Amino acid sequence: MIVAKEGPVTFGQLSVLRSVEHLGPPGPVDANTAQFWELPAGIGAAAVESAWNLVVEANESLRTTYSRVDSIDPRQRVGIHARASLPVIDASGWDLAPGWWTTLPPAQEPFDVGVEPPCRAAVVQREGGVTGLIAVFHHVAADDTGMRSAASQFRACLAGDTVQVPAQPLELAEAERGATRRHEMALAFWTQRWASFVPADRQGTDRTPRSQATLFSTRSQAAATAVSSRLGVSLQAVALSAGYLALFRTTGRSATTFGLMASNRFKRRWATMVTSMNQLAPLTAVDRPEQPAGEFVRLVYAGSMEAYSNAEYSVDALGEHLRAAGQPAPHPLEFDCYFNFLGDSPADFPPDHPAVTAISWERPRRQSGPAFHLAMSTGAGLTITLRASRSYLGTEGIPRMLGAMEAILLQLAADDTATLADLRPDPVRDLHGFSFDDGRLR
Repeated sequence: MIVAKEGPVTFGQLSVLRSVEHLGPPGPVDANTAQFWELPAGIGAAAVESAWNLVVEANESLRTTYSRVDSIDPRQRVGIHARASLPVIDASGWDLAPGWWTTLPPAQEPFDVGVEPPCRAAVVQREGGVTGLIAVFHHVAADDTGMRSAASQFRACLAGDTVQVPAQPLELAEAERGATRRHEMALAFWTQRWASFVPADRQGTDRTPRSQATLFSTRSQAAATAVSSRLGVSLQAVALSAGYLALFRTTGRSATTFGLMASNRFKRRWATMVTSMNQLAPLTAVDRPEQPAGEFVRLVYAGSMEAYSNAEYSVDALGEHLRAAGQPAPHPLEFDCYFNFLGDSPADFPPDHPAVTAISWERPRRQSGPAFHLAMSTGAGLTITLRASRSYLGTEGIPRMLGAMEAILLQLAADDTATLADLRPDPVRDLHGFSFDDGRLR
């Protein structure tokens, strides 16, 4: 690849590179995310290939490699776009199980982001017609918002529209390094808060196998919306509060620290940029049985907004700052519990789908990373996906945790006088017999 320009990495890119370096991965493709972009009938492979190339040409992050990754000054190198021919996968006659595209070679081949672009794609056809595109991204190239933007651009290109990209990662890197006062304030904020994080949630040593399941609930979304309106807080804060409380009830813990995933896309210029901007914004919550539930939710809302507003920082600089201040466990990425609110999603499920009637077990997106990863999105209903290690939640913990979240959200909406002690984890759907052992539901 011919390099057209280069410069420092963004804070988000640095977080991803350091995370991969720190957390493993034990599997070579744990940093990959594969998506299947379904297409209507009648679109030819040549049009799909052309649209994909236009997206890669428009977004510098999709043709960027990274040098000196293990140094104190990693660099991003933007390559000149060279039109790529896409392989065609013939899936005729296949029994397409959920997530089938994640098992195919494009998704299973690791990226070496030091020498090759961090994305690839393949056209899928069945019975002679194109049905979609498999798009695979290394996490340094695009987070969830970035991938949604890429998908939207791809569809626009197929329709003949011109892609308008408001900004590129090199511009963001320059802006971040120019905002020195803001960065100093963020480093000071986290240094002051560091001692409040629960040591039990900062081990970073759990390598036991991960399992994953999803629950979909229209009732939970309606309940969270009602609580949000009543308390004057975000729906995201209500969902996060239910996550804390469900974990308390499931594990018996009285305090926990979640590493909130901050999107850092507050400014319109960066809002839809195809890149990875997520960074950790840790927040501790405490279970005080006598505390009014509404007060707990408001505190979580205020704390999360403060944490999110300080989430743009260099993880390298923060580590140095914490060590200089003598803070315990100063590694800025060593958190065992993550929470990621993904916003609106087109996800929907038929009434008889396991995610609607009980829970749906899924192939874990990755086996490295935090021991507990809770992700939520809104849409036709609230989609709650939990990935956790065997050591952290055991074989019964994932169903109980998902069921407890739904139950607590419904109780928060039904009783505006409840204390935390009044909130019970008993599921409102039949989860009897749901546990996970060696990949089999029993």
